[in-house]
Amino acid sequence: MRKNKLYLVRFPAMVRRTGMNVSNYKTNILLLNSYLVGIMKTSFPVLNILPENYAEYLKFYVDAQLEAKKWVKSIYTNLILVPGVIADRTGITQKTLNDAQIYLERIILNPDDGFAVMMFQQDLKDAQAVIDNMIDTSQSLLKQLNDYQSTSLDIIRYNLKQLTEAMLAGADVDEGKIAELISRINALERDIKSQTASVVGGSLLVVTGIVMCSLALFTGWGTVAGIAGAVACGGIAVAGGSIVGTSSRKIIDDKEEIKNSQAKCSLYEQDIAALKAAADTFDKFCLQMDEMKGYLADIIEVWQTVHDELGELHNDVEEASQEFSRQDWEQVRLSLQSAAEVCGRITVWMGDLDISDIQATDAVIAPGMTEEEIRTALKAGKTISFEEYILAV
Repeated sequence: MRKNKLYLVRFPAMVRRTGMNVSNYKTNILLLNSYLVGIMKTSFPVLNILPENYAEYLKFYVDAQLEAKKWVKSIYTNLILVPGVIADRTGITQKTLNDAQIYLERIILNPDDGFAVMMFQQDLKDAQAVIDNMIDTSQSLLKQLNDYQSTSLDIIRYNLKQLTEAMLAGADVDEGKIAELISRINALERDIKSQTASVVGGSLLVVTGIVMCSLALFTGWGTVAGIAGAVACGGIAVAGGSIVGTSSRKIIDDKEEIKNSQAKCSLYEQDIAALKAAADTFDKFCLQMDEMKGYLADIIEVWQTVHDELGELHNDVEEASQEFSRQDWEQVRLSLQSAAEVCGRITVWMGDLDISDIQATDAVIAPGMTEEEIRTALKAGKTISFEEYILAV
């Protein structure tokens, strides 16, 4: 074997990458929660003029609401446990690597200590087994997400898109006006997301700020018969104590742009725009799910790399430990020490990213409210677990 070989070279970078992935994963959970609230809180009153395919649209949107509830019942609990699972398994890995260093100290003093070599190898295998468990957990969840999306969500998503496209192509609809109105709503949504993220440094979302349902943004739509006027807003996902104000100049300007675009539309066009916005919310929920699956897949890839690096060290020790010089063993010890320290940091990091206690409130939050107004609204609102909130809708 090559002398002075470096082991676990990619370990620190790989584990840090896990931390970044879980930061993004937490952001995804909170945004998914927002879209879920938007989907569940959307209601459909009598329209000004019924589109020809409205009954079919309504059927699929009701299906979307049912699937959203099913998603919370069957998958959500597993999703929010991921940071905790990683923290737990990484903590065990750190302990195992620390134990391995104890045997390495004995081997460095006496390279012929067969018992110490055997126990060192066993610790490496134990660390691999723990990582295997973490990989299996993530793979199982990823498969569950893929199966669920392909058998239900994607079907609903496709049909809602087809139906709204048919509505937009109607003779009494100016598609350009509706597109402008929808783009203004999307701009408001993006600015709220951006402001929310910037409050906590851009990488970790502590509060979603406002329900990210296009129809629940209090944009000023207000015809008595118009569908948007009947949509309820409630449910802001909260994790921790940070509150995001929504009174920035940009957000207020966004609202004004929406009102101007709305004024150009007929009542019927406003209704069609509202139906499209509702369908878009479900589409965004599915897109957010795709992002989450990407982060899970990357977490799996990262820990598979870590697993393989430990396996490489184990195999070299098994095949050629007699060829290891004291300097080689010392290099192995330094590699394990660095890996264990990284595991310690990632365990703490995962604790900071805990999302198992996400709650929801029925407080009414709207663009234009100051931080103090949001705090007052939250204090007056009822707070319960997110699962209870969604399942009670």
